[in-house]
Amino acid sequence: MAVAAGVVIVAITNNAQDDLEAQQTDIGAKCEPWEIYDATLAANGRGGGNGGVGSSAEGCLRVCYLRHERNATIDAGDHIVPPGTSTDGWERLDFVMSRTNIATATSAGSHKTAVVVTGNDTLALSNDDENPTAFTHRLSALEVDSNGGTDQTDAVDFDDDNMIIKVATNQEYCHIWNNTTNEEIIRSSRE
Repeated sequence: MAVAAGVVIVAITNNAQDDLEAQQTDIGAKCEPWEIYDATLAANGRGGGNGGVGSSAEGCLRVCYLRHERNATIDAGDHIVPPGTSTDGWERLDFVMSRTNIATATSAGSHKTAVVVTGNDTLALSNDDENPTAFTHRLSALEVDSNGGTDQTDAVDFDDDNMIIKVATNQEYCHIWNNTTNEEIIRSSRE
């Protein structure tokens, strides 16, 4: 009798453990690739446009930005370059990761023009609204210059069919990832 009862208890325990394992999910998976999951935001019911945090879902925060170094407008054909290389002209865009909202709707004063990544091929001037309407450009209108040099022949068109801006697995930086070659093209700085 004792052996039979022990077998029943083990079977029930194993079944319960299997049920729990099947229910576990990746919390961060509900965020977009250019967002991070922040448990503090989620605990406060923020994210997804709620409470002034523009993102795809509660607990998610957009962190990948492109910023023009000289307060100029961001135009088609501008180059996304690695940190520390955007020193030579009006066409260079700094690639930045920030957990604060560095996006600004104007380029007045000392603020640099910054846009937040809001989709696989979209940029917006604001990180505050759930559905920003002030889109400046498509990512596919920009070029990627992994060398960051002055020779514009190094730049390649951003191809949204095989490139994506996303947060690195360790959440220390954003990068442009080539899904075709499975390689990092450019890594951002962090603020």
